[in-house]
Amino acid sequence: MRCWLADYVKELTGFPGGKHDDQVDSTTQFLEYVKTPVVGQGVIDYMKMMLEERDGTGKVRLKVPRGITHINTLSANT
Repeated sequence: MRCWLADYVKELTGFPGGKHDDQVDSTTQFLEYVKTPVVGQGVIDYMKMMLEERDGTGKVRLKVPRGITHINTLSANT
């Protein structure tokens, strides 16, 4: 069984002359996506900085309206 990483690196390093370019396309699309600023992200960064200065945690507590069962955050940190 071949390692997926070896195939991935081979495709990236063989671009543009390689046989396949699907993973190159998805990689460049991801890199473009993550460098695009998220509206409102600056406010969240500012709030985290203020909390870190205040109590050293940098954690933000969210209060959501009644009936909301799920939220998405911009950080994987818990």
